[in-house]
Amino acid sequence: MPREAIYCALLSGIVAAILCQLFFWAFKPWLNRVSNLPGRGGGVPGYVTGLIESFAFASAFPIAPSEVGTAGLAWLALKLLPDWQLVSSIADPMAREQLGNYRFKGLVMGLTNLVLAAGIGYVVFEFCMRGLP
Repeated sequence: MPREAIYCALLSGIVAAILCQLFFWAFKPWLNRVSNLPGRGGGVPGYVTGLIESFAFASAFPIAPSEVGTAGLAWLALKLLPDWQLVSSIADPMAREQLGNYRFKGLVMGLTNLVLAAGIGYVVFEFCMRGLP
């Protein structure tokens, strides 16, 4: 792989990570109002994992789209799996509803992040490799 392609892939990852975070900065308050959820407050902040996911996915997607697309969906499933069937959420109907909303929000944010990162990464990569018209 030429050195220029590696630099363009890294540039596409950086640009996609920044643009995805700006999009979620505007989109997340609306999603919180719609789903009626407060912030969880614990663990790794969502913007940290989102930034890393956007960078990694956007950097690799233009080079091998089919493999990276499958890997991105597998990563999303593995990330959401531990929180999907908590015993406490199955027994209590109120907890089940609230945790279900958190799960849905996580799924929507994760899929949106992957799609945005792939699109932005591919466009930036192509402009970088071919130059502006």
